[in-house]
Amino acid sequence: MVLPDAAAAAPEARATGRLAGADRIATAVAVSRHAFPEGAREVYLARADGTADALAGAGLAAGPVLLVPPCGSLPGAVREEITRLAPDRVLALGGPAAVCDALLAEAAAP
Repeated sequence: MVLPDAAAAAPEARATGRLAGADRIATAVAVSRHAFPEGAREVYLARADGTADALAGAGLAAGPVLLVPPCGSLPGAVREEITRLAPDRVLALGGPAAVCDALLAEAAAP
């Protein structure tokens, strides 16, 4: 039996990298840009200050999960990403306490 020498047997290192932003909202936008460079049919909004809804939506394949505050103004980076993606539909993950109707309407506006 012939054994390969240690150098030949060692696997080559895999490439590494990061998808990151200044905060969790910007990181979600970076992931979206990486995963959907040509746009997406749908965009899913999940509350940024909790993980349950975003994790539940992770398997959705028609578009990215973008993080937003539960109510208030849509973050500019999210607005720009929705414009870039040009989705047919914007869906909130969770009820109105997770993403309020006003924020959902703002995200869906042209």
